[in-house]
Amino acid sequence: MGTRNLTCVFIDNDFKVAQYGQWDGYPSGQGATLLELLAKLDLDTLKKNVRASRWATDEEVEAAWAEAGADPSAEFVPMEVADKLAKNHPEWHRDTAAEIVEMLGEGPLALRNNLWFATDGVFCEWAYVVDLDAMTLEVYAGCNKTPGKDHGKFASLPRVEGTNPKYSTVVLLKTYPISQLPSVEQLVADCTKKEEE
Repeated sequence: MGTRNLTCVFIDNDFKVAQYGQWDGYPSGQGATLLELLAKLDLDTLKKNVRASRWATDEEVEAAWAEAGADPSAEFVPMEVADKLAKNHPEWHRDTAAEIVEMLGEGPLALRNNLWFATDGVFCEWAYVVDLDAMTLEVYAGCNKTPGKDHGKFASLPRVEGTNPKYSTVVLLKTYPISQLPSVEQLVADCTKKEEE
């Protein structure tokens, strides 16, 4: 189901990963994926690879699209071109979502910076932050109209022009120590209850 989301990794007091995801952003979807990955990944290796990763440049992204066969003057790309880019660069694809953490467990990457998406309170329905400084997992929800809520690490992000001003940046719902992650059932229960408050 198309529930847009963001998976971030925060280390050395900065965001180093901000992966857009198109599908299953709910705690029972991408949240469950993150719980599973964090339980099995070597966190020291993850830290090392995240630190060695970087944001891809616009020129690199344009070159990758051209290599996949995109026409730079076209407004849209054919599906076969999008599929080729996804095959060549799965780390940039909307289907990757929380699995970016698993890819980073295997090595450093040049990543797309989609951090701005957390400020789109209409379309960013869920966001997850793996904080490798505090060793926590933070869960955020979008679709919030109530002022004065805690935006956590996203609080200082400037709103992107064109986002609906009636909705705020995603709101922090719950923080878990990585050493004591909840079950998927507990994550869903915690976040459903908090989201309704």
